Amino acid sequence: MISVTIVFGLLGIILVRLLPIQFNGVSVIMGKAVVKNIIVGFALIILFTFVILLSAITIIGLPISAFGLLVFLLGLMMSTFFVSFAIGKKILQSIKRSSASSINYILSFLIGFVILSLVFMVPVPYVGQIAQIVVVSLGFGSIYYTLRKKGLDLSDNQKI
Repeated sequence: MISVTIVFGLLGIILVRLLPIQFNGVSVIMGKAVVKNIIVGFALIILFTFVILLSAITIIGLPISAFGLLVFLLGLMMSTFFVSFAIGKKILQSIKRSSASSINYILSFLIGFVILSLVFMVPVPYVGQIAQIVVVSLGFGSIYYTLRKKGLDLSDNQKI
């Protein structure tokens, strides 16, 4: 359990270092409407699961469902990273230590990741699992709204 957490932490650090603009963009969207992002994220997780299972029934849809499952699992994994970054960023902003350097982005991620890892490992029954569901739903909904916003911005730029 600890080794998996360490590997995911290292993967998150690498991703924050490679994609700082994306992490910052998702955290901005995440802070605007938390409850809406949780509800939409949970609904999208259920919808994705249903669509992937439905498309896996046919032979033609099997490769589509395999690709959809890959994208879905990647989104679920990344959602926790984005929420970790947003929590750490909020904590650093509250102690008035905000700058756009990559060290602060990594520090933001590490603070949030450690906090979420500790919450997920709480020995009280169902608290860790409920926290994971909320965090993954929040991250998934925020990713959806960020992608949707970026898609709209792209189409607006093409009209000009």
